[in-house]
Amino acid sequence: AAQVETAVAEGELLGVFAHGAVTEAGRALLSDGRFVEVTDGLVARARTTALFGTDLTAIVPGSPDARLAALLDRAADREAQGTATSWRFSPASVRRAFDQGTTATELLDDLGAIAAGELPQPLVYLVNDVARRHGEAQVIDVASVVVGEPAVLAELAAHRKLAKLGLRSVAPTVLTSTVDATGTLEALRDAGYAPTRHAADGSIVLPAREQPEPKAVLRDADPGDLPPDPAGHAERLLAAPSSGPALLRGQLARAMSDRYAGRLTPKQQQLCWQLEAGIPVDVVYRADGAEPARLVIAYPELDGDILDVWSLGDRAYRRLELARIDLAQTSTALSRA
Repeated sequence: AAQVETAVAEGELLGVFAHGAVTEAGRALLSDGRFVEVTDGLVARARTTALFGTDLTAIVPGSPDARLAALLDRAADREAQGTATSWRFSPASVRRAFDQGTTATELLDDLGAIAAGELPQPLVYLVNDVARRHGEAQVIDVASVVVGEPAVLAELAAHRKLAKLGLRSVAPTVLTSTVDATGTLEALRDAGYAPTRHAADGSIVLPAREQPEPKAVLRDADPGDLPPDPAGHAERLLAAPSSGPALLRGQLARAMSDRYAGRLTPKQQQLCWQLEAGIPVDVVYRADGAEPARLVIAYPELDGDILDVWSLGDRAYRRLELARIDLAQTSTALSRA
């Protein structure tokens, strides 16, 4: 009796006994080939279709299979999961599917293949509306921009040696390059062109002038050399005449005293005196078609109406029209350093 009870208990665990009787699966054990068929019908299968509602939802009673879940996750947002799983479609979720390379026709065909009935019209309208607007604006990664005459740019874009730049025309006078400004300049010059580099405000950016490194010459002190006398050196400095009036003989001072005298504002005249004295100056440069640029400049050289200066912030030489320079209202840490 104990062995029978044990066998019945084990049979209940296996599903061949239930409520004191042999189940259909138990009877199938006695028939050749029927056990797999019977037990397969007793196990719930994963769902391959979904119920689509007019409220832009999709519901799958039971467990969805992998293909169904992947498709709905790609085009909709999963909201609930349990005995039934639901998804909701939105413009953002449909756009996500388009961003992955799906077209409106492909998406509607895929959804129609898993629908238990017809796709509701609100969902079809949503997919077509998002598809119509998808790609209305394009964002492109570029490293630099080449600007010039249409004929010159067309020649550059067709030049075989410049193919490595990835030049692309976005306007008749504008090409984009996948290489940074320095690399693009070098490639254009190697191809026989003479481009110039410009800052974002439109001004020409001049390369930094390389200064030769000073060479220190060391020599052994002569036996008769005496150490310098600090007190005597101080007396010589105090006795030397002031060098202030000599500034009047500088380039900027001469320019102010003749052709610019009646055209420069008091602030621009003050700018010239400060630069001539070797003092870094905060200025605002107003180039055509660009926002005013704040610069700290020093070491001026006058070339006609153009002032060549060293920009402390950019660490580069800039060519500025003298009449477009104004003193800034406030100073920066660079000019006070």
